[in-house]
Amino acid sequence: MKTSKTAVILIDMQDFFLKQHTPENRRALIANQSKVIECCQKNKIPLILFEYKTRGIYRGSTTKSLLEKIKKVPEVLTLIKESNSAFTDTDLHAILTAMKCKKLLVMGINANACVQDTTISAIQRGYKVVIAKGLTASTLQDGKDFSPKNEAWYKEHSLFLENTQDAIKEILH
Repeated sequence: MKTSKTAVILIDMQDFFLKQHTPENRRALIANQSKVIECCQKNKIPLILFEYKTRGIYRGSTTKSLLEKIKKVPEVLTLIKESNSAFTDTDLHAILTAMKCKKLLVMGINANACVQDTTISAIQRGYKVVIAKGLTASTLQDGKDFSPKNEAWYKEHSLFLENTQDAIKEILH
């Protein structure tokens, strides 16, 4: 992968986790993430894809519609994680250090577990983390991306943006 100051991390967009959400919420989440993936493709922004495996059980590949888009990204790496944080027991920090990456857009499932634990680990390692509404889903069934408590946490600890367009502008600048 090339040297870059920004990378996008896509976490656990596997059908196993997506089926917990309504079809409308799944479609909106995937559509928004697809815009970011297309931005990665056009601008050669590295995309690091994580899939979850727990207690020896692999939760399946990233959902097919996103994989079709991801195939077009020249700078893509797929890693398997076995804990909530994408930094735990993976080479993520070494990979990002080698790329001279300073900023991460983190998106995926679950806003109150894997995405948040990855964000915490990233901040502890000195990365600037960008989170945006519409790019991350929680386990909530009411269509919200974040619980009020969870959203307040992200606003305090990361660059929390209101929409996908603002997130794309941020990773391009």
